Amino acid sequence: MTRQEWIDSIEDFDDLKRFCWENSVCEEDLNDVIDEDQLDEYVNEDVNDTGRSWRDLRDALNDIPTGSYWYRCNGSFDYDALDDSDYRDYKSDVLSYLDGIDFFDGEEEEDDDGIDPYLDIDLFDLDPEESDQPYDFGPEPEPGPEVPVLDMGLLSSLCGFNEAAVAANRRTPPPASKPPELTLGELSDLFA
Repeated sequence: MTRQEWIDSIEDFDDLKRFCWENSVCEEDLNDVIDEDQLDEYVNEDVNDTGRSWRDLRDALNDIPTGSYWYRCNGSFDYDALDDSDYRDYKSDVLSYLDGIDFFDGEEEEDDDGIDPYLDIDLFDLDPEESDQPYDFGPEPEPGPEVPVLDMGLLSSLCGFNEAAVAANRRTPPPASKPPELTLGELSDLFA
């Protein structure tokens, strides 16, 4: 497997964890990364193993983040939600480790510009004052064929539109109706 094939094939935490376990690399770095099903299991174990009061337990449970698919377990009742930037950080760490042990097959063909395609560079954040060489965006593109500009009046007359027909077909939304006002007694009857 070449370096680029590895980069292309590892698309999420599932792929990254599976690769690390199958190849016995960086497993300890990913042991603390769990999915939402494992989070439920870990939290249930935390609840069963706790000697906390119910208020402490309630507060600890409220501090656990939700809404993510991946989490990092830092300890009992201590979890962090992981996002795409965390995934990229983990993937970069594993890639650096694999580069260090010469894991990949053969020579990697570099692009003509010599830039590693995995580097996470935001070209809009580059400061032109820091560089002696301006970035070369390549040759200017050739201009395409000239597109004629159509007059909207001419276009509407060719299509048979006129302002009177458009105005006649324009529909206005019905006026918004106010919700009925209910008394306190009527409201309590609704929920009785």
